[in-house]
Amino acid sequence: MSGSGLKAWSHRPTVQAWTSSVLRQPIPNTVTQSLPRTTFWLMDEEARTELNIIIEGLTPRDRAFIATLAENEVIRLHFGLGTWIRNQMRHGKMKALLRWSRTQVPERPHFDDLSWPILVEVWKTLRSSSGC
Repeated sequence: MSGSGLKAWSHRPTVQAWTSSVLRQPIPNTVTQSLPRTTFWLMDEEARTELNIIIEGLTPRDRAFIATLAENEVIRLHFGLGTWIRNQMRHGKMKALLRWSRTQVPERPHFDDLSWPILVEVWKTLRSSSGC
């Protein structure tokens, strides 16, 4: 793929490959994690653009599925979409989202911790756009 910047990493099949099969797995009954109740720093325009690229990379079916998740089910995204996000950050991509995510997680976070606020924002954005 030629070009640079955000276009260089917004490969749609990659996002879909990480999400489609994992999203439809049943959620274990033991998961009770709820979304953080903290006041988040506002996301800057560059980070919001990167978040929108992630959302655009999802299939319409996956977008609808994520939007219908209950709050305690967002954790289901950790091993699909979350893995893809973590891999992007490890390879130096999504720098604005990484910076923003670091403001959301206390102390010295691991990439697993840093992907969580991004997953929550994907979920919130899709829910608000779908009217859920």
